[in-house]
Amino acid sequence: MFYKQRDGFFDLEFDLKTVKEREMESEFSKNPLVDKIKEMPNFWAKNKSIIVNYFIAIVAIIGIIIGYMFYKNMINRDAQRDFLTAMQVYNGKVIKTVTDEKLGINEFKSEVEKWEQVDKVFDEMYKKNSGSGIATFFLAYRVDALINLNKLVLAVDVQKELLKKLPSKSNLKPFNQIKLALMQIDTKIEARVKDGLEYLTKIAYDSASPAQDAALYNLGEYYFYEKNYKEAANYWNQLVLKFGKNIEYPSVYVELAKPKLKTIVA
Repeated sequence: MFYKQRDGFFDLEFDLKTVKEREMESEFSKNPLVDKIKEMPNFWAKNKSIIVNYFIAIVAIIGIIIGYMFYKNMINRDAQRDFLTAMQVYNGKVIKTVTDEKLGINEFKSEVEKWEQVDKVFDEMYKKNSGSGIATFFLAYRVDALINLNKLVLAVDVQKELLKKLPSKSNLKPFNQIKLALMQIDTKIEARVKDGLEYLTKIAYDSASPAQDAALYNLGEYYFYEKNYKEAANYWNQLVLKFGKNIEYPSVYVELAKPKLKTIVA
C-alpha cells in the first residue's frame, strides 16, 4: 500500500495484489500439511534408524515373496515335466509276441509288468514332486496302477493320502471320496466295507454335494448286487426323483439306474 497526494489530500491506496499474496501466505502457513512438512526433517533425524530398519524389512519381505514364487514356479515346471515322462509309461503298450531284446521303450511283455512299472514310476515321481501343485495327479495314477495289480488295500491307503492333499472345498473331493468308498467295498474286508458304505451314505444325503447323484447310484448298485432290492430301489428312486427330467441337466446316473429299477419293480 502507499499514500498518494491529490488535490491537497493524501489518499490511502492499496496494492491489491500484495494484499492477496499476503492472505494466501497466511492461509498457507496455517495449513496442517505445511506444518507436517516442516516437521519432517526433525522426525527423520529422531527416527532415522527405525525408518531404515522398516525399509530394509519391507524390501526383505518382498524379496522372500518373489523368491518363493519363483521357487514354486520352478517346482511346478519340473513336476509337469516329470508327469509327462510318467504318462509315457502309463500309456505304454503290452506286446506279447516279441522277445525281451526287441521290446522298445515303454513296451512290456505283460499287463502285470506294465502296471508294476507304472506303480514304481508314479511313486518315485510323487516323492520327488510332493510339494508341487500337481502332486495329487501322481497319486491318482498310482492308485489306478495298484487297482490293476489288484493291490486294493494299498490302493485305499494311497487314495486316502490323495484326499488329504485335496483342498476341502475342491469339487473333486467328493468324487474321490466315492472312489475311495468303492475301493473299500471291493476289498471285501468287513471293516473297510462298512467305512465305504458310510462314505457313500454321507454323500448321498448331502444336497450340497456335486457328487450326490453318483453316491445315490452306487449305493443302489451295491444293494442291487447284494440282492437287497428294497434298499436298491430306495436309493435309485431318490436318484430319479431328484435328478430326472424335472431339472435342467438330468444326471447320467438316472439313465443307468432306470433299466435296473424296472427289473426290481417287475
